[in-house]
Amino acid sequence: MVRGMFRRPSFHELAGQISRMLASQRGRLRLAMRSLERQRQRLWKLCLEAVSANDYARALVYANELSVVKHVLQVFTQCDILMERLIIRLDMLKSLNAVVSDLAPVASELKVLSKHIAKVMPSLSYELEKIGDTISDVLSETSVNTLEPPTPIDEPGSEEILSEARAELERRMAEKFPTPPETVDVHSGRTVALALGADGQASNDYGGGEGEILERVYSYAKMKGGDVDIAECASELNLPPERVLWALQRLSQEGRVELRR
Repeated sequence: MVRGMFRRPSFHELAGQISRMLASQRGRLRLAMRSLERQRQRLWKLCLEAVSANDYARALVYANELSVVKHVLQVFTQCDILMERLIIRLDMLKSLNAVVSDLAPVASELKVLSKHIAKVMPSLSYELEKIGDTISDVLSETSVNTLEPPTPIDEPGSEEILSEARAELERRMAEKFPTPPETVDVHSGRTVALALGADGQASNDYGGGEGEILERVYSYAKMKGGDVDIAECASELNLPPERVLWALQRLSQEGRVELRR
């Protein structure tokens, strides 16, 4: 008589209770994920600054901490996905008018999830275990295929993170200092007005070595018919490539050549 007063909950009652409990714990998990993401961004910025300053010891400290944070974030992300899958599974079973015994796979997956997150968030692991126990108290054997457990996570190494930091710095430098043009066009038929000195030789306004470099580069450009490879020009004129580029840019400003990529 007394036993009959405590009836087994219906499927809809139990499924609704489990869904609410899972949604609540998933909310806790996502809050922790947002906090860790902010921490990841902060450590990444510090690592970039240390690498930029050639402070390898400090960069390695940040990289080690960042490696741990990324590992935990990956665990949290997989757990978040699995919790969402469990909630979807509950909705699917409700739409199929399932019975209470069909919740056994959910209890099994909750145990897997609880163990997976135990080392990084014990309090959440405990709550998930309690939800699984709630189901187990009213279930017998399973009749639905279980979900696949989360795959193992490979923790990225510190050296890999440092390599990423260096690559990021190189990318930012490339954006800040674009690649110089590879060739130039010289306007056809364009004459150059030079003032004649007392000795009858052509002189120019620049004076010193800069004027000579400008004229040498300009003459080379005319000789090549307007197609100039900066590295080749630098080699043939025995000049640093940056001086050749400077001369071409100066000539472009004066309208004597037109730069193009």
